[in-house]
Amino acid sequence: MESDKIYKFLDELGEKMKLAGYKPETDYVLQDVDQEEKAKSLCNHSEKLATAFGILNLNGQSSIRVFKNLRICGDCHNAIKYMSKIVGVTIIVRDSLRFHHFRNGYCSCQDLCDLVIIATLLDLTCKALSGPTAKGIS
Repeated sequence: MESDKIYKFLDELGEKMKLAGYKPETDYVLQDVDQEEKAKSLCNHSEKLATAFGILNLNGQSSIRVFKNLRICGDCHNAIKYMSKIVGVTIIVRDSLRFHHFRNGYCSCQDLCDLVIIATLLDLTCKALSGPTAKGIS
């Protein structure tokens, strides 16, 4: 089955990525599960699966294009940098904000998206810590 082939390839590529220094950024998983489950959960993100599918079906092409309607998470951004270096192919990911061109382990956004994600998380944390603001609640 095609999906089994993709998951198997992603597992094999993940091992190569870990040998090259990749560490899953489990802080992006919001479920209350152990670290191993969080790392597993990150492997199921659509952009990683689409990238693996693209690599498996290159057919002599020099680049892979992935389009998604949400922002890419920091872990996927980092993982695709490793994928581009290990496989030696240009990977272009269009998320809700910009095009990311991954080549030789680098992204054209110069990791700016990581700063945007961190700022968003800090903003959400500050809002959550400030408590209820509706009138009538004391």
